[in-house]
Amino acid sequence: IIINNNNSEYVHNQGTRNPSSRRVYFLHFLPLKYLFSVVIPATNRVLKENKKKLTSMAELLQYMGIKMMMSNFPCSSIDDFFRESDTFQIFKVPDFSPYMKCYRYRDFNKFTQFADEQHRPRIEANDDEDNDYDDDEEEEDGGGPQEYQDILWDVRPMISAFNDHIHTILKPSWLVCIDESMVKWTNKQGPAFCFVDRKPTSEGNEYHTACCAETHIMFHIDMVEGKDKPQRNLLKSHILERMTESIKGSRRVVCLDSGFGSVKPVLNLLDRDLHATVVFYKRKYYPRSVPGDSISVHMEGQPIGNTESKVGVDEQGRKMRLFSIREDKYVSTIGATWGGGR
Repeated sequence: IIINNNNSEYVHNQGTRNPSSRRVYFLHFLPLKYLFSVVIPATNRVLKENKKKLTSMAELLQYMGIKMMMSNFPCSSIDDFFRESDTFQIFKVPDFSPYMKCYRYRDFNKFTQFADEQHRPRIEANDDEDNDYDDDEEEEDGGGPQEYQDILWDVRPMISAFNDHIHTILKPSWLVCIDESMVKWTNKQGPAFCFVDRKPTSEGNEYHTACCAETHIMFHIDMVEGKDKPQRNLLKSHILERMTESIKGSRRVVCLDSGFGSVKPVLNLLDRDLHATVVFYKRKYYPRSVPGDSISVHMEGQPIGNTESKVGVDEQGRKMRLFSIREDKYVSTIGATWGGGR
């Protein structure tokens, strides 16, 4: 449910007369104020240093639109989009030369800045003294505090601006899904490069994403940085805290896959007045505190599709119901902290 429109006044002042158009609806979800106040000045500073023509908000949005349309044709080169299509070309691509010249597009690719120098952070100590480790995670011997420099300082403010903006204009439904998403990036020397073999796009930047399960709109993104990030920020409990900050206290249900299948972080959501449904089964092992061996023995020999459930209680009195379903070759186990059977 869209509850506010911070951009409406700004968009209309830029000459948009039809508030119901798809373009305005799309711009509604972009942090236009951040683009205007940070991205444009920072980009113009670099353009000026390189003796290039300065840009404007309209031209930046034009560049963004062209880039998104080009992503539908991943096998074509940049030059193909800025000339009339060859009659012998097998795959036709749109010609953007009437809207932007190829050299100008390359200027944007090279000089666009998403943060100013003032956002460059100081080097911090990677001190994990107060870590609250999950029940499935153990502390690594890091040899004491280490220096940590944010390798994504030049894009992090843009990500934060998107999150802050979307939180003010979107009220997600009762069901929220948190998962991992990949953005294809083949430069292995790039910052926060990840390889996740289980994903269709296995190489690139990985994000933790939170989406409304009814509208399918993404309302929070959190970049995965691997060991470049202080260890305290890699824990599942801390990740879930960041991802659910905007919905805490709302009694919504958070749907999680086995990547977040740890008992303690899921139960900690109850302390934030949130509920969860989580897949606990892993083909090789169960997380700690889940009686996987006894579940497997109990479900052995039962007909396919048979379901059993039991309630577990931790030392703080927090309850979770486990549902075990007999599959063809294994037993699926799902945990839930909501519903009448808690």
